[in-house]
Amino acid sequence: ASRTTTSIERFRKQTSGGQYWRSMTLTKVDCREDTCQVTMSLEYDLREIKGLKATIEETWIKDAGSWWLVAGR
Repeated sequence: ASRTTTSIERFRKQTSGGQYWRSMTLTKVDCREDTCQVTMSLEYDLREIKGLKATIEETWIKDAGSWWLVAGR
C-alpha cells in the first residue's frame, strides 16, 4: 500500500472549498481495530438549486499512529 498527501489548494479545488455546503452531519462511525467506516450527510447548494442532499461514505485506516483517508471510496 502507498499513501500520498494532498495540498490544501488541491483539496479546496476538489471540494469547492466547502463554500456551497449548508451543513455536514456525521451520521455513523463503525470502527474495527485500525479501520473506520464513516458516513456523513451533506446538504449543499449548486448554483440556483438549493438544499441538495448527499450521503458520503469514507474509509479511514490507522497506520503508525496516524489516520489516513482511503482515496477513491
